This record gives sequence, C-alpha cells and structure tokens, in this order.
Amino acid sequence: MEFKDQLYKYRKEKGYSQEELAMLCHVSRQAISKWENGTANPDMENLKILSKALSVNIDTLLGNEIEPQKEITKEIHYIYGWQKEYRSSIHIAGIPLVHINVGKGPRHDGKFHCAKGIIAIGNEAIGVVAIGALSAGLLSFGAISVGLITAGALALGAFVLGAVAIGYIAIGALAIGVYAYGALSIGFILAIGDHAYGEYAIGNQAFGNHMIQLQKNNGEMCMLTKDASKIMKLLKAADAPKIFQFLIQMMRRC
Repeated sequence: MEFKDQLYKYRKEKGYSQEELAMLCHVSRQAISKWENGTANPDMENLKILSKALSVNIDTLLGNEIEPQKEITKEIHYIYGWQKEYRSSIHIAGIPLVHINVGKGPRHDGKFHCAKGIIAIGNEAIGVVAIGALSAGLLSFGAISVGLITAGALALGAFVLGAVAIGYIAIGALAIGVYAYGALSIGFILAIGDHAYGEYAIGNQAFGNHMIQLQKNNGEMCMLTKDASKIMKLLKAADAPKIFQFLIQMMRRC
C-alpha cells in the first residue's frame, strides 16, 4: 500500500478526524488532506511526528513493511520421480531455519534437490548443520561430506570421521591428516593404525622417525601392557589431541 493509503488507514483506526490529527502534528488540516490525496508528501520531521501520533513505525507508514515469510510444504510427483520439500517460516538473516528438499529422479526444471538452510536436509545440503548425499556445513553428515566437523563415506574437514577421512584430525578406514587414526593412517605429525605412516607412528606396521610397533591377536591390533607408558609419552611428544589418548586407552591389551 502507498503512503497516502496507509495514512488514511491508521488515522481511521485511531479514530482521528483530519483536524484532530493536524492538531497533534502541528500542521494544517489542508496538509493532512493533501497527504491523503497523494498531492503532497510530508518531510522526514513530519513523518516522525505522524509515526508517533499514529503509534506506527515509519516503514509501515510508508508501505515498506516486509511480508512475513511463509512456511512452505509441497510434494510433487514426476513421471520419473518425486520431490518433497519443506521450508520453515522462521528465517535468520534471510535463511530458513529448516529446509528439507529430498527427491528421486530429475526435477521438472532440471535443478538438483538442494536444501539450503541453518539446518539443511536434502539430496544435496548446504547449511550450518547439513545432512545429505552431498553435504557441506559446519556440522556435515553425508556420503560425501565437507565441513568443520564431518562424517561420511568420504569426509573432508577439521575433525573427520569416515571410511575415507581427510582432515586435521582424521579417523577412518583410510585416514589422512595432521593426526590420523585408521586401518591405513597417514599423519603429518601422528599416525595410529594397522599400517601407520607419520613423524610419530604407532601401529602393527609403523613407519616414521619415532615408532612403536603394536601386536596382533586373532587378527586384531592390540597393545602390550608394558608399551602403554611408552605410547603415552610418544602421544605427549606429538602434542596429540585428547581423543587419541582416549582411543589408545580403549585399545585391547594383548
């Protein structure tokens, strides 16, 4: 709505005549009439006075109020697939709090089933918390996952859990990182695993400048009790994160 319509609307809601509003704003009745007819507009000072007199903010008075975001839920079926989407009405900095967008097969518009939100769940997901086949976020979980803290079949990030894990702290079947723990682990500083390669290496087959060889019992990696103190000293020398001390403490004794 235009300013002239908003002014008329809120004046009527307050029950003021043009004369009464004019007196409150210290202007003439003709000025109010011109503003409501759209033949003239008030200056900023008069807008502030009108806003106070009508108990409404200036943006609303000027017709600039933002339409509230609506919650969206839809389900679409295509010839070769389907799509289900939900977008919450709550937005933060223009981003929906929750966006779910999942489906099977190609969309009718050729786009991917991509969710973008603070919490995003979809075939592809981008958000603070992201869950999807392909996901990217501060907390990211998916088949292929990228983020600060991630988990997935292929995971990349700062703290990573995955079948293939690449990150600052990497834990997985194949782990590559500054600190790595896995069946095959490659660590720039520390590596722990069946096959471990690092500056500090602990494993059944360990390769590095500072090494401790572990044992195997019934096909599983285990640690001799007498080696425990040496391993803890090596972890301290490597300045290893606390989680690696926990993993060593949980390791089976031979």
